[in-house]
Amino acid sequence: WQPTSAASKYRLEYRTSEQENFELLSESLTQPQARKKNLRPDEDYFFRVAPIVDDKLMEDLFVTHDKPFRTLTAEEESKSLEAPVAVNTGNHTLKISWTKGIEASGYELQMRENAGGAAWETIAPSLSGTQVKKKNLTSSLGYQFRVRPSGSSVPFSPPSDVAIARSLSSGIR
Repeated sequence: WQPTSAASKYRLEYRTSEQENFELLSESLTQPQARKKNLRPDEDYFFRVAPIVDDKLMEDLFVTHDKPFRTLTAEEESKSLEAPVAVNTGNHTLKISWTKGIEASGYELQMRENAGGAAWETIAPSLSGTQVKKKNLTSSLGYQFRVRPSGSSVPFSPPSDVAIARSLSSGIR
């Protein structure tokens, strides 16, 4: 989600599509993203979040989404690729690599800036190899990447760890 400048923490709640009321997941988050484990693949989930400013929950600022989130089934997960790895190579460039997928003739690569709630953007719809360099990356917040076989309904991989492209490679610093 998008961060709120005055927020010291965030309250995150969730519910299934079968539930009427939201349940507390956390009210001590300090970053505008979170993970929830042990979600069932046969359920749809809704999440909402609100900032906490000066130890006061800003209930009128709860943000949610229209469509439910759903976890992958075991079959979908077995077809998904592992998260790509992004490495700083200097000159505001990252090298992104991933493990080859079974029966994949090409790969769709997406990226997003590590700003809470930033949208994923396809930067290459069909790459033939399993690594690529992305140049001119200047965000101090860093970037995340995900990949899947191109032209397929296979879900995207989990996102890469956040990587920051610096002007010098880590070997020279």
